[in-house]
Amino acid sequence: MPTPLPESHVERLAKLLLNDQLVLFVGAGISHQAKARDASGRRLPLWRELAEQVAAQCGEKTGNYSQSILDLFDAIEANQSRGQLEEAVRHALPENEFEPSPMHAALAELPWHMVY
Repeated sequence: MPTPLPESHVERLAKLLLNDQLVLFVGAGISHQAKARDASGRRLPLWRELAEQVAAQCGEKTGNYSQSILDLFDAIEANQSRGQLEEAVRHALPENEFEPSPMHAALAELPWHMVY
């Protein structure tokens, strides 16, 4: 179990947040917590699984890109089209089939300046 942050860190983060100087970097693990509306137990993919699904949809192999999803996406955009890439990502991330997780709700309540 992780240990709590020291109070000085909490105070610094709170100050940065209040001054619009804190940027949150969110990974696929947040969306992976979302539950399927059909109660099937399906989850949105994590980073590697997303790469594999997009690659398969576009006729590519992730191994050709040193396991770099960004290189894969760049190659699909350059060799096929931005539209093809976007369609493959939409297919892999059917957001309307999932409910936001409690973490999504908690993040939405905070006054983030930016979220990446």
